[in-house]
Amino acid sequence: MAPQVLPLAEKLAAATDLPAEIPATCDNLDLSTWFRHEAKELATSRTGPWTKDLDTAFYVALFLRAAQHSIRRDCPIVRT
Repeated sequence: MAPQVLPLAEKLAAATDLPAEIPATCDNLDLSTWFRHEAKELATSRTGPWTKDLDTAFYVALFLRAAQHSIRRDCPIVRT
């Protein structure tokens, strides 16, 4: 499922113009912590679609990183 999701997540990431500062690889709660702290700070000095709704930007980043992780580690994501 990740190979099908990755192109969609990349399109969403491009549409929301996610910043390059988002952690590229995430362990445990790195992505959540980044959005809880650094993203809020960064959003005050940057403009772009991602700054208008940080919750949406978080989920776009989450699905993007999950698909990348699944492909990188060769561990499937399955929907039941």
